Amino acid sequence: YAAHPPVVVTNLEPSAGPSTGGTSVTITAANLVNSTFAQCKLGEEGQQESPFAATVSADQLSAVCVIPSGSDGEKPIWLSLDGQDFRANNATARFIRAQQPTASSLQPRFSASETGSTLAVTGSGFIQTTRSLCSV
Repeated sequence: YAAHPPVVVTNLEPSAGPSTGGTSVTITAANLVNSTFAQCKLGEEGQQESPFAATVSADQLSAVCVIPSGSDGEKPIWLSLDGQDFRANNATARFIRAQQPTASSLQPRFSASETGSTLAVTGSGFIQTTRSLCSV
């Protein structure tokens, strides 16, 4: 038996993907160690979804989880090295699951590339989030 400090998630890449699942997410974290029992979960504390497999990198600086299908929304991601201990202090990064949005109009339709204009996108399938996921 070996005791290790809790994993502290510091970054996700990418931080969003489709609700149909299949997105490979690289999680950068402190206190990682090689583990055949590493797992991830999504969801607020006490409301997490079922755990899914994680693979810790050989350099022990990151782990990769493949996000399963699930409900739309922005949720914290949890990482455990033993598949049991999903501590609250490691759920600092959030992943967004969403259906593919559909844009029906853009305003303005044209703009000079140097102006940094605001673009209004109208459509369906957008979710409420604290982060913008729009790119042109």
